[in-house]
Amino acid sequence: MDVLREVASALNCLTSMEGNKEEVSDRAISTVIAMLLSGDTEVERHATCTVANLMENVDLHVRLLEERGLPPLVRRDGLFARAQQVKRPKHPLGTHQRSARRAESLSLSIYIYIYI
Repeated sequence: MDVLREVASALNCLTSMEGNKEEVSDRAISTVIAMLLSGDTEVERHATCTVANLMENVDLHVRLLEERGLPPLVRRDGLFARAQQVKRPKHPLGTHQRSARRAESLSLSIYIYIYI
């Protein structure tokens, strides 16, 4: 699982650079989609961020849909559902709650972003 986490993290970092998005999409989009279904929260989080980075390029939206990458992002038993089940300690400044809400809505935001 450690290797998979490192690969997911590396893909997340690579796709943060505009020049790498097309290459990662061509070579590894199916791998990224499989990572969305890994069952490991850290791997799924990096994979979701990778997809978000890729979706900054409008030309790649169709590719994600062709590869059936949307259902794993919005599935009920995925990262979004598990994030809602985790009890978080209250942070005195409230910043933790805001960050948690943003992370929980990431999958839904990607879904909305694709169709706008």
